[in-house]
Amino acid sequence: MKNLLRGVAATVAASAVMAALAAVALALLDLPLALAPTVLTAALGGPVTLTGTVDTGFIPVALQGTVDILPLGIAAPGVVVFVVVLAGKDLLLRAAGAVGTAAVFLAVLSTADGTTVDVPLPTGPAGLTVQPGSAVLPGLLVVVGVAAACVVVSRLPYRRTILVTTLVAPSVPVVIGLIVAVVAATREPALGGVALLFGANAVLVGSPSMEGPLGGDWFAAPSGLRIVAIVLFVVVVAVVVKPSRTNTVVASVSLASALALTALLASGDISLAVFHIPLLAVRLEPGIGWALLTGALAGAAGSLTADVRWRAQQRLLRRIRAYG
Repeated sequence: MKNLLRGVAATVAASAVMAALAAVALALLDLPLALAPTVLTAALGGPVTLTGTVDTGFIPVALQGTVDILPLGIAAPGVVVFVVVLAGKDLLLRAAGAVGTAAVFLAVLSTADGTTVDVPLPTGPAGLTVQPGSAVLPGLLVVVGVAAACVVVSRLPYRRTILVTTLVAPSVPVVIGLIVAVVAATREPALGGVALLFGANAVLVGSPSMEGPLGGDWFAAPSGLRIVAIVLFVVVVAVVVKPSRTNTVVASVSLASALALTALLASGDISLAVFHIPLLAVRLEPGIGWALLTGALAGAAGSLTADVRWRAQQRLLRRIRAYG
């Protein structure tokens, strides 16, 4: 019973973290809290459609669009919290509790109605209805996939190194996104909201390609963010990974794999059109090559740094004992 409740707690904790972050992002964007189910649906991989009309001053013009981008700043913290709470013994029972609770949560989430918001466009004010689709199937696939991965990893050698480096992969981009959001919010709250949602995506996929009259730059060139990410990866791996030659290889492979998967999930697109004439087309391309190379090098460098640090500590201890 205790392990089942631990699984329930994992889903509840992850859902609470995601909901809180979604609420903060919406507050920064000055959007109604009623859009929180839509943000959670997108974070779980569910579809989001946009419909409405534009008041041009003459006749109303139909507007339609789709959002197919996973807000990594919301999704990744939920996954990390879920894994941290779920990890331990008797994972099968914990996973069962987590999946059962997630099914109930997703069923409730899928009943959310669309929310209409007023959006100022160059062509005139638009009443835009944001309609979340069903997140039951993609959400369950995420929960089952993460829980199954935890069960498999728990039975592998060097499981601690694999688990830690896998969690580091999404955590570092999210931390960078949060820092960017805080800095941006002091200047323009709406930019802080966008950075909170998609700042982590920008680290992994680069600057978005944007077309149409509403296009523009959401983020600065990602080169600086990527340099910061590489440094953080090396530092975090050096701190959390136990020093050994085998751990160096394991950390490199697991970090590279997890980072490439995270980069793939961070990609997607947003489209908005009037009479099928594009107003906005945003495309985030996954930087899989960069992710693989960065993960492999950062994992190796961090592990080697940990090994050097450990050897230096041992030499210092020997000297202290010799002079003691």
